[in-house]
Amino acid sequence: MHLYEEIKVKGVQFITAGAVSASWWGGDYHGTEEGYLKVSINGDDFGWEYVDYGWEAK
Repeated sequence: MHLYEEIKVKGVQFITAGAVSASWWGGDYHGTEEGYLKVSINGDDFGWEYVDYGWEAK
């Protein structure tokens, strides 16, 4: 769906984010700006953040 979501169901965590195929972006989509999910892994630890491209769709 290309939305930034964090969902936990029965102990399993699902994380989704925007698409990198920016050609079809016409602006934010249900509150998700143009961007991508950045995942950081360090041993058994991990984190994530949504990174907005920072451009205005025209």
